[in-house]
Amino acid sequence: MNVFDFDKTINRTDCSTDFFFYCLKKHPSIVLNLYRMLFGFIKWKREKISKTEFKEAVFSYLSRCNVTEEDVEKYWDKNIHKSKGWYQAVQKAD
Repeated sequence: MNVFDFDKTINRTDCSTDFFFYCLKKHPSIVLNLYRMLFGFIKWKREKISKTEFKEAVFSYLSRCNVTEEDVEKYWDKNIHKSKGWYQAVQKAD
C-alpha cells in the first residue's frame, strides 16, 4: 500500500478547503457551520482548544451533509488536475 500526505505533497492546494467548497455547492446548508468553524479557529489560535478540537470544529460541516463514497469519487474526478504530475505516474488503486 502506498501512503502519501495530500496537501502540498500530492496536491497543489489544500484538499480540506477544496472539499468544503465542493460540498457547499451540493449542500448549501453547511454555510451554517461557518460560525462554528471560525470560532474554533479563533479559539485554537488563542490556544484555548487543542488542534484536535479545532479540526472537529472545522469538519463539523460533514454532519450536515451525507457524504458518500460516490461524492468523494466525484470530487476527485473534478479535482485530480490539482495533483502534481509525479503522483499520477505512481498512483495505484490501493
